[in-house]
Amino acid sequence: MYQGRPIVIRAPVLGPPSVLVQTGIRLHKSTSGGLAKATMSVLDRNRAERLIQIARECFESDLTEAELKVLRESTSSLDPSEPEVKEPGPRISAEFIRWLATDARTLPYIDQRGIFVWGATVDDELDLFNCRVHSVLRLKSCTFHGELSLQSAETRALECTGSSFEKGINAGQILVHGSLWLDRIQASARVDLIGARIEGDLILSGASLLTSKVSNPHSNVYFEGVALSADRAVVSGAMFMHEGFKSSGEIRIVNAKIGSDLICDGAKLTSGSKALSMWRADIGGAVYFLDGFESSGEVNLSNARIAGMVSCCDASFALKNDVDGTAFSLNGAEIGDAVVLRNVECSGIVKMTDIRVQNDLEFREVKLSGSSDSIWLSDSEIKGNILFYEGFAAGTVNLNGTSISGDLRFIGATARHVLCTNVRLQGDLWWLATTAHGQLRLAGSSIRKLRDDRASWPAKGALNIDNFTYEDLILQRSPSASEIEKCAYSDDLEQDLARLEWLKLQPRDRQPQPQPWMHLAALLRAKGDEDGAKRIVFELRCVQAQTSSRAMRVWRVAFARLQQQPLWILVPVVITTLLATALFWFAGMKGAMAPTNKEIYAAWSTGSRIDHAYQRFDPLIYSLEMIFR
Repeated sequence: MYQGRPIVIRAPVLGPPSVLVQTGIRLHKSTSGGLAKATMSVLDRNRAERLIQIARECFESDLTEAELKVLRESTSSLDPSEPEVKEPGPRISAEFIRWLATDARTLPYIDQRGIFVWGATVDDELDLFNCRVHSVLRLKSCTFHGELSLQSAETRALECTGSSFEKGINAGQILVHGSLWLDRIQASARVDLIGARIEGDLILSGASLLTSKVSNPHSNVYFEGVALSADRAVVSGAMFMHEGFKSSGEIRIVNAKIGSDLICDGAKLTSGSKALSMWRADIGGAVYFLDGFESSGEVNLSNARIAGMVSCCDASFALKNDVDGTAFSLNGAEIGDAVVLRNVECSGIVKMTDIRVQNDLEFREVKLSGSSDSIWLSDSEIKGNILFYEGFAAGTVNLNGTSISGDLRFIGATARHVLCTNVRLQGDLWWLATTAHGQLRLAGSSIRKLRDDRASWPAKGALNIDNFTYEDLILQRSPSASEIEKCAYSDDLEQDLARLEWLKLQPRDRQPQPQPWMHLAALLRAKGDEDGAKRIVFELRCVQAQTSSRAMRVWRVAFARLQQQPLWILVPVVITTLLATALFWFAGMKGAMAPTNKEIYAAWSTGSRIDHAYQRFDPLIYSLEMIFR
């Protein structure tokens, strides 16, 4: 299984296919073979002159040199050279940009590559509310002191690469027939994409989204507001929040639909309580939190539908000010591939309750810290394996009620409590080189085989196996670090009677329960070890006898021994017989044993000779008669 994502190189999606007419373009080659200089063709110059003429008819005031430059570059069939960014850039009026983007008279003269506004300063609000922007709008490295309003607007594509927005972007309900490029922007207020429809990618790579702090009316506490709101947005392509993306405030993408991957590699998300909210999102690809991703606040993908994998590698999920709560949530999510967490630090609860995963669920080098250092995986359905590998360290691992089609493996892991009550495991439970400082609860669970080692057994009184069923028990030698790395584990020769010690790890008040003992006895009997099965039953009776009074305890233990070895009933019979024989022999020697026949008694009492036909006294026969009469 891979832990990262494939490298994908995407070309910008600019909307419907177009044919670029470049008749008459003259390109001058340098001696090195590259393009050194490009001059406008006659066609481009004619379009520029006509567009400038229309602009002068619409604006009474003279056009600035910066505005003339925008007109020339927007009519050229060649990409303009990226200007040197100056602070502040030349000023261009918002009214001029709005006219150029929406006036139908400008459309025949603007090149298919779109409108170029580079390095400009726009003081007023650029209001494109409910407008149809007929060309691709490229607002690169610009400074907007007012709001950029695109609410309910329609455009082929929009590129705002490297621009700054002091009052944010309002693009709710926008329809973009291509990609929306917000990469490397700086927004000091909310970016609103609620209900947006983007038919290409949504690109926020390297963006910095800040929001002013909002005060709680019921206290003096201030917290970050929403930095990006894209609830109910529909993105046909992928969504990129990587390559230095950072936010101060909540990123909301609730109930949204993303057609491909969500990529958050290296992103830094900071918020008072909620860093990334994506509950009920529908993601057509994978979700990646890789390469130094950090969140300060909850990352919530509850009830999301994710067609691909969820990969969290070299990532950190934390809560601000180390408060208790959930740091990462996939509650109720449906995931079409694997969930992988490797080299992850998390100071808070990881919630994956009631999730559906079509492949493996892997935790390797995952460290949960803080007072809320639990991972919840209860009532879930995992079609592959659940793997807690070396370096995993957590407080409580809760798997109660989960169904697992593969194995459940704890190898080289550490936890305070592991709760596996009523787990349905079709594969094996591996418990090797693992430490549970507190409870290990397997009550009501069913598995195929239990593979464990003595060193990993929990402390006495910490094992709960009521109604725990299995097909086999395999006691293995504790693996070394190299064996764990190679996944090479060897079986131990002492398999079965060692389980007596294992059964006695149950709490004292649970040890008399017969099911764990009788299930082990049935396993030994099925393997042909009748003596081992009887030994298990005897030990159970001895444990149950401990609950009786002292006098009753002796009889119960003795009876249990007779159940184990029925021929032992002859021991008291033989002892009694020997004692009685000795007693009656001594009595006969002392004359205490007399014949019962009168004639023989008379002769015996006078010392006369007794008829030889009369059977003489035999203390052994007499003892047996007395015992078995």
